[in-house]
Amino acid sequence: MSCCGKGREALSSIRHTAAPAPMKTHRAAAQPAVIFEYTGSESAAVVGKVTGTRYEFRGYGARLRVDLRDRSQLLREPGLRMVG
Repeated sequence: MSCCGKGREALSSIRHTAAPAPMKTHRAAAQPAVIFEYTGSESAAVVGKVTGTRYEFRGYGARLRVDLRDRSQLLREPGLRMVG
């Protein structure tokens, strides 16, 4: 009596599955930033042309951290000034 064939049969029926790939977390790369302050009376929203980020300033004195790559655009917007 030979059992070699049965052992191979049993092994061939085992399915090998790859370990699931580790989940990648998408952290925003730490980009240099500057602080802008809104000096207008209402509110303002500006979309950065470089990053596509929407910056919403809600009322006088509102301050937001702005990606350095969008700085030149926001400097041209009325009612916004760089403070940091």
